[in-house]
Amino acid sequence: MLTHGPRRNAGARYEIADHLIALIEKPMPLKFITGHEEALTNLFENVQANSVVCYDVSNFPVSSLSAFYPPSYLAKCISVTVAVSGDNTNQRDWMVICPFRIDQTGRQRDKVYDIDPFVVTLDQNSGTPSLTGIVAYHQDFDQRTSPVSGFQHVSREATVAALRLQMVTGAAPIATAPAPVLNALQHMAKMFIAELA
Repeated sequence: MLTHGPRRNAGARYEIADHLIALIEKPMPLKFITGHEEALTNLFENVQANSVVCYDVSNFPVSSLSAFYPPSYLAKCISVTVAVSGDNTNQRDWMVICPFRIDQTGRQRDKVYDIDPFVVTLDQNSGTPSLTGIVAYHQDFDQRTSPVSGFQHVSREATVAALRLQMVTGAAPIATAPAPVLNALQHMAKMFIAELA
């Protein structure tokens, strides 16, 4: 218990209690990302405005964005979708990165797609990204988590390998982006405005 034990640990106990309270009170873990302008500029040049690109994980630029999607995280993903949508009113584009990670839930070991998106704005004229972006974990937007059927009795690693073989990669207009990606884009744009605007 936090109220018992040697007096010399009292400060540590209260620090732990404060940390736990902060975790409970913060429903949406956010991580502010800086220092990735070159990588994001290169990614934007590949995707372009009002487009969506689905990457095979092996073709996604892991090393340049490893601060928020390390190789160990991407090893659990079947693909990474990047979407860019314009905002003419504010002369900026929104870019969202959505890795489709396989997670396991419940006693039945059901598999689900889980998305932890990253968002950044880009100047519409120059394509220059904002100095800060946001990666957000365990969010609450429609279709952030969706079921994967037929893999209950298969390991996560085998599920990822099998689903990667079925992925169709490539570029398309933003209007054809999967609903979870569009939902993530809207959710993260609102969050960005609330946190950084």
